[in-house]
Amino acid sequence: MTALVTYNEQWAALATQFKTQVPVTAGDKGISCKGGVFSLGEEQIGTLMCAVILDSIAINTYYEGEWVDGQKSTPKCYAYGRPPEEMKPHVESMQLHPDIFYPQTLNPVTGEVGACASCRWNQYGTASRGAGKACQNRDRLALLPAGMFVQQRGGFGQELKLFDDPAHFATTPVHKFSLPVTSVKNWREFANKVISTTGRPPFGVIAVIEAAPHPKFQTEIKFHLQELVPDHLFQTITQRYGEVSSKMVEPFSPVKEEQAEPPAQPGFAPRGAVTPQTAQGLRR
Repeated sequence: MTALVTYNEQWAALATQFKTQVPVTAGDKGISCKGGVFSLGEEQIGTLMCAVILDSIAINTYYEGEWVDGQKSTPKCYAYGRPPEEMKPHVESMQLHPDIFYPQTLNPVTGEVGACASCRWNQYGTASRGAGKACQNRDRLALLPAGMFVQQRGGFGQELKLFDDPAHFATTPVHKFSLPVTSVKNWREFANKVISTTGRPPFGVIAVIEAAPHPKFQTEIKFHLQELVPDHLFQTITQRYGEVSSKMVEPFSPVKEEQAEPPAQPGFAPRGAVTPQTAQGLRR
């Protein structure tokens, strides 16, 4: 009982710290959700993922010109923030390529850089199409695979197999996932609900992330609480959080010539597949 109380107290302290980073809404290799299906590199995962969401950070990006599907481009201005209300252009890294990047809130007279909240491109109605913002406000998540969905016999439905081995959570690569602008609200509401109802930060629970059809946005990312992180994984999960938290800011670089994609990292297996490596440590 004493150990349980101790873990609950430690989770609560981490939840209080995390809450200051997430506003209340009115791996190295990234996960995408093109076509309404999660993919890791060239491997399709499916419409469901199970993960511990170790961390998140808000990212603002302003691109000049029209967006072209499949064409890589670099934002003219960008910012990272915790919490988002205090975000400013990331001038430290922009200065490395002044011919590419330019902070849009720079005062040419005083040389001061203002907050993103006051930027003209961060206002509704400035997008080239629709009534949105020219500056995209996204959240980037750091996902640690916590389970996999396996097709049941006969093809009816999928069964969730949770990982249980501490070695898996200690060594599996963390994968970044940038949310669509229209799904940021879902994530922030989920994060705050986890904190208020469980007394834990989001990385204190195992979540199911769903790519669901949406009549207006085509695809909507939804979040569901699966269960609490077991106590025997507390030290491993909090250690991984500490490792990832300091690496969430990744400055943009000018677009380079196309390079060969590195092989996909283990963790999220393609839908329906169970390999000897990923099957090990599954909790039933």
